[in-house]
Amino acid sequence: MNLPRITPGPLAAAVLALLITLTGCGFAGDSEDAGATDDTSAGADDQAWPRTVTNCGREVTIEAQPTRIVGFEGAAETVFALGAGDQMAGYFGSERAALPEDLATEAAEAEHLGGSFPTPKLEALIEPDPDLIVLYGYNQEAGITQEALDKLGVPHLILSEQCPESPDNTVEGYFEDAETFATAIGADEAGKTVVGGWRTEIEKATATPVEGEPTVFIMGSPDPKSPFASGGASLADEQITLAGGSNLFGDTDEAFLEPSWEEIADRNPDVIVDGSGGKDESMAALKKYLKGDAALSGITAVKDDRFLVLDYYDNVPGPRVVDGVVKLAEFLRG
Repeated sequence: MNLPRITPGPLAAAVLALLITLTGCGFAGDSEDAGATDDTSAGADDQAWPRTVTNCGREVTIEAQPTRIVGFEGAAETVFALGAGDQMAGYFGSERAALPEDLATEAAEAEHLGGSFPTPKLEALIEPDPDLIVLYGYNQEAGITQEALDKLGVPHLILSEQCPESPDNTVEGYFEDAETFATAIGADEAGKTVVGGWRTEIEKATATPVEGEPTVFIMGSPDPKSPFASGGASLADEQITLAGGSNLFGDTDEAFLEPSWEEIADRNPDVIVDGSGGKDESMAALKKYLKGDAALSGITAVKDDRFLVLDYYDNVPGPRVVDGVVKLAEFLRG
């Protein structure tokens, strides 16, 4: 990964020593500052610091209002959604041009450090000398672990879908994450306003009942020959339920599974969603494959041409999870 060159500070030096003592590379501050409540963030609340938030069952203390946050994927986008882009030093995820307009505007002052895949290494994550790190989750292979971050003394928050114990795979769980992030960065009121707006969006989109609770299969692979499904323990499962549908594999205990097309055909979905991230190209390939197979062309969704494309980020924790629910709700009612 080619990252912009940022002059390293003490954290960047500290990680080199740390990595010598830490083995393995799962996914994905203690100093008093009486003057922390400054005007560095639009919407920052004039409250005393330090403050402590609970995240994945851990108490995380933020000593002063963060001004150099480094974030990953939906966690970084959450900070942008809270109107705190000027507090972000850098982020990994979608390039600015690929972000929704409101998030792209907030991301204008933050350095784009790289994409989501492969997961950035610990060294890259802490090179900008962050005073807070917000993550999708831990990643052992990349060296991003609770132990490593704690040893560096960098406060960090992760999204609840990736909690090591008792993960919360619900939309409401993500909303609670957003409010927790808001408190941690000094944007409490923005958190309440933004999350309240998200709830209203979903309520409006789902106000009209859906006839028959249509079954929905979310295809998570860009390869039409290799089905990859969202199961009953996935965030997508609740998105489908909120939208007024029924997840084709909602009766399973897994978050994700790899069924055969024969099994999918036996369950006979009413709607097929391409959530692989391949967008129109992968949808075109999927339709061609299904319509060209005599057995699979009899699936109700294929016969009725009931296909919907959702972006990858519409089905993972982050502000765009609301878009996923709304798009699906509108499609089921269309």
